[in-house]
Amino acid sequence: MRKGNHILFVAPRRVGKTSIMKDLAESCPEGFAGIYQNIEGVRSGNEFYERLFHLILRCIHRSPVAKAKTFIEKCLKKYSIREISLSNLKIDEKALDYEQEIRDLVPRLKETGIHTVIFLDEFSEVINKLNQQGLKDEAIAILHTLREIRSDENLSILRLCLPDR
Repeated sequence: MRKGNHILFVAPRRVGKTSIMKDLAESCPEGFAGIYQNIEGVRSGNEFYERLFHLILRCIHRSPVAKAKTFIEKCLKKYSIREISLSNLKIDEKALDYEQEIRDLVPRLKETGIHTVIFLDEFSEVINKLNQQGLKDEAIAILHTLREIRSDENLSILRLCLPDR
C-alpha cells in the first residue's frame, strides 16, 4: 500500500479473501485509514458512487489525525451531514451527483495526509449484475471512473482493494 498500489484479490470462493480484507481494514498502519464493505446489494451506478462516497467520509472520520477531523468538519457543513458512525452516514435530503462529488472529494483528501483504503467486497458481482440488467453503460462507466482514480498520481491518496474469484 505504501507504494500507491491498488490491490485485487483473486482466489476461489471460500478461501478467506473477505477475512483478509476485514483484518487489513482494521489494522492499517499509521497514516492509513481503512474500511471494509460488502457492496453486493448495489443496483445502479449512482448507488455505487453514493456508497463509495459515504465510505470515503466514514473512513476519514475514523482517523485519529487532527487534519482528518478538520476535513470532516468541512464536509459536515458542505454536505449537510447530520451523523457519521461506524455503520452509517446520515445526510439531510440533498440531491447529489455522487460520481462528481467523488471526483471533487478525492483530490481534497490530500489535506488530511491520510491514505484512505476502501475494501469493496463483491465488486465484480455488482459490475456483472449491472451488465445483466441491461445497464452495461453504467458498469463500463464505473470501471472507467475507477481506472481514472487509480491511474492519476494526484489521486493516490485513495486506494481501492477489490476481491475477485
